[in-house]
Amino acid sequence: MPRLPRPWKRYGAAPFTTKQVLPKQRGTALRGVFVTCPLPIMKQKSPRDTALLAARWTLNHHPKGSRITWLASQPVKRGWMLAYRVTYGKHSSRAAVVVVDGGMSKPGLAFVSVPDSQRKQWRDIGRVASGVRVLG
Repeated sequence: MPRLPRPWKRYGAAPFTTKQVLPKQRGTALRGVFVTCPLPIMKQKSPRDTALLAARWTLNHHPKGSRITWLASQPVKRGWMLAYRVTYGKHSSRAAVVVVDGGMSKPGLAFVSVPDSQRKQWRDIGRVASGVRVLG
């Protein structure tokens, strides 16, 4: 997984394997987050379907009633990447999930989300999507 530059900071990872966050913005409840973990859902027959369900699972980490609009979908080495917009009320976030099969019992998941209040960091979503690699 890529190590994101400032203003991203490492943060207590639980319940994830790793976690990096953006500093909190005054007046907003959400902040940018980048996490990795073993896939928290059942693996599907195709990597694309697995990534689709993983993206829907990430709605658990957005405000209730959030909706997804798909922006990009493409294969990556040994997996799949989806980029999407999450809308909630008058606000939105840009997000991406990358699911890769690293030969373990479960595929790995990288998830990044950046709210519109921190849109200067939206470019980091592409950095994550292109920087996730399988070790070994």
